[in-house]
Amino acid sequence: DLRHDLKLLGRHHQRHIVLRDTAFFPLLAAGLDKKRSRGGMPKLRDLAAAWLDDDDLQKGAHSSVEDARAAMLLYRLVAPQWESYAQKKWGDLPAEVQEARRS
Repeated sequence: DLRHDLKLLGRHHQRHIVLRDTAFFPLLAAGLDKKRSRGGMPKLRDLAAAWLDDDDLQKGAHSSVEDARAAMLLYRLVAPQWESYAQKKWGDLPAEVQEARRS
């Protein structure tokens, strides 16, 4: 679990600043129709179907590679809005994260 890793690195308090979890970005959830939004956190499968026209995600054998691909495509689709939202909500990224993004 990534939260555990961040805690071990002493970065647990920064998890909201550095992580991008598709379940927690309001714009992605807002794009779901009533049938898919059940009041809880949106499932990656539902987000992929609504935003990426991918109804085949997580059907059959589970693939963490396909999950990661879908999550990255969702992020890239709304990255400017997401980064603006995160900056307003939690402030600037830590310097080491900004440096890693530049390289």
